[in-house]
Amino acid sequence: GVEVKGKYIYVSRNSENKVYDKNGNEKNIEFNTSINPTENKKYYIKIVENGEQYLYGVVDEEERELIETKYTYIEYLFENYFVVCDENNKEGIINTDNVIKIEFNYDLIQKIQNTNLIMILNNQTNQTEIYSQKFEKLCTMQNANVENDGSTIKVYNETETKYFNENGIEINK
Repeated sequence: GVEVKGKYIYVSRNSENKVYDKNGNEKNIEFNTSINPTENKKYYIKIVENGEQYLYGVVDEEERELIETKYTYIEYLFENYFVVCDENNKEGIINTDNVIKIEFNYDLIQKIQNTNLIMILNNQTNQTEIYSQKFEKLCTMQNANVENDGSTIKVYNETETKYFNENGIEINK
């Protein structure tokens, strides 16, 4: 069978497994490993299938390891930052120098679409935190809803409402 995963082509014939690049050159890569591009051409997410489990890491274009392949999930955020999920199912933010910017204490971390803002959710406290791209905390709100109309991010609950532009500058409505 032939399968394309990430940037490589995986061919299994009889009991032989081989991996090729898009030019047909054989690659020395484990058959259970895929290398997936991110929005940033410098970084690839490496996924190793280990039985029922998948482990995630980050490599550069030469496939040198930047973030160890030991996490249960990784997603590209921006610049050299990634949202990672650890074995305790907690998310944090780490960069390619393995500096933790946001500790692994959260249930959900995601970039707010079409912005440079980060939304962080803690299910235990039901608190939502909004951070700027420079990791400055812009607001913390209990039981918050977050709406993005494309130019304005509205963060609100029953008692308060805050508005931010896509760069995290608070605006009055």
